[in-house]
Amino acid sequence: MSTKSYNFDKYSDFSNVLNVGTSINESTRELKEVLVIMDITGSMGGNINNNSYDGSKWKVAKKILEKLESRGVKIRVLPFNCATYQICSISEIPEPNECTYFSPIVPTLEQIFKNKNNYSAVLFASDGLPSEDKQSAMKAISRIGILVRENNCNPVSLAIGNDADSSACAKFAGNRGYECFIKTLTQLEQVVDDIYTGLKCNYHMLEDGNYVPIEKDGNYYYLTTNSVGIEIVPDFDAIFKFINLTLLAEFSKAEPNYKSLKEFINHTVQVEPNLTKREMMVNHFDNLIRNVIEVTKEQFRTPSNISSQKYAMRQASQQA
Repeated sequence: MSTKSYNFDKYSDFSNVLNVGTSINESTRELKEVLVIMDITGSMGGNINNNSYDGSKWKVAKKILEKLESRGVKIRVLPFNCATYQICSISEIPEPNECTYFSPIVPTLEQIFKNKNNYSAVLFASDGLPSEDKQSAMKAISRIGILVRENNCNPVSLAIGNDADSSACAKFAGNRGYECFIKTLTQLEQVVDDIYTGLKCNYHMLEDGNYVPIEKDGNYYYLTTNSVGIEIVPDFDAIFKFINLTLLAEFSKAEPNYKSLKEFINHTVQVEPNLTKREMMVNHFDNLIRNVIEVTKEQFRTPSNISSQKYAMRQASQQA
């Protein structure tokens, strides 16, 4: 089916085209088994925050997996620290110890997929920066994400606590893949809901090899700087979606340019002829930005900053 392209006036370095395609696939997929690549390094034994009641990051991660399992998700766990362990059940996950290496996961995962792929999704859960050389670690996590997508598995990442590595989570999840963040038990149900959605979401592969989620309406949406389909005049829904996706892209940066974002919003809504609707959109997105800033202020300039921003933005905008 043909793609529709909504063109907007170029503003600053933001994308100016919203592309919409209709998928032949359902928006959700049936879950078979889910493989969880779980960090069991020593730091996972530390408290997830200053509230000792919430417990260790290791215990919180297990609670999340148990909640998913209670929803009928069949969980298998590949624990790792400086090496990978045997695949096990949730109850068999080893106690936290040792340091963090991503590189050993690559050959293990290659072997898993080579032997037999029973998995429909892979969840990567980690709490800290790698102990190995940064370049080697990032190369490894990129390869892990590629392996997951090439084997038709949904990638979902879970950053646990302020010290979790946003860069690794982003490289694993890929373009608009699900990235989740947890710091307190009050987030537990919400995080489980979002992980569950990410595990079941279907994706469409674009011509450039990137994947974008198929949303509930059966369409997939992505931004470019050039039209790739039949050009359509933007209506209210297209303007709203275009701004939503632009905000998600900006909140995927370490330090979003809030001033430019607000100017971009004010510029973009001029396409809408109804003044009341224009004002509504401006107020809505101003409030959304303020909300994301407020709920992620404790993560600012921590390793988990980007993951927490993207997660907060996804929650606030209800964006797939």
